[in-house]
Amino acid sequence: MIAHWRARRRIDRHFRGRQDPAGEQAMRRHLGACASCSGYYDRLFVVAQIDPAAPRIEQRLAAGLGFAGAALPERSPWLLWGFLPSAAGLILLAWFNRGMALDAGFTARQAGSARAPALRGYRVSPRGAAPLGSQIAATDELAFAYENPGGYSHLLVVGVDAGGTLRWFHPDPDVSDAAVTISGGPGRRELPEAIRHPYQGGPLRILGLFAREPLMVSRVSGLIDRAGCQGLRNRLPGVACTELNVIVKRPGGP
Repeated sequence: MIAHWRARRRIDRHFRGRQDPAGEQAMRRHLGACASCSGYYDRLFVVAQIDPAAPRIEQRLAAGLGFAGAALPERSPWLLWGFLPSAAGLILLAWFNRGMALDAGFTARQAGSARAPALRGYRVSPRGAAPLGSQIAATDELAFAYENPGGYSHLLVVGVDAGGTLRWFHPDPDVSDAAVTISGGPGRRELPEAIRHPYQGGPLRILGLFAREPLMVSRVSGLIDRAGCQGLRNRLPGVACTELNVIVKRPGGP
């Protein structure tokens, strides 16, 4: 019970935009193993979608990454729940529509399925976080979130730059060869880490590989190339591939 109580306090802080990196990491670990707290997270997510005063996902993400300037004034979680009765008629609409708006630069393979997963990208700086657009600077740090209504259990996130070099985001191959464990169900969950790579200028494809088994970096590295998701359709059956496409601009470049 203590673990659940702590987890729910961390979830409340997350949705107030007041989470710290250690608490964010602990919250994510607990959500991956606790269906009850995951449901609590999803309920607050739905309310936050329709509460105009709730911190946006970009603010929550930046706060969880340790950018003090992103933290908002303390706000009781009961304010979120207090908003619920007046918005009861909107909740079903929010649940139905929450995944319909796609960020710029996002391309979903398997877009015809309502249970298809989605990968979202964010540019992160000390000023906060913003959705990934069509261009990034070579010095930008990137962070990610995912939507997993189909209940996939594992995720790999990797970039392929203009030179064909793989740039791993999740996992860090120097730490683990295994795909990260993720939670299923409605709602969007952030991966609480911002990562910078020495990209080449030009096109960058960022792939999110959703699997129902613990994929290994060593297994898939030789299968990924600049063709992105299209090149993986026959190479990784049963794996859902989503793709973000951006252009990396280097200093002094075009």
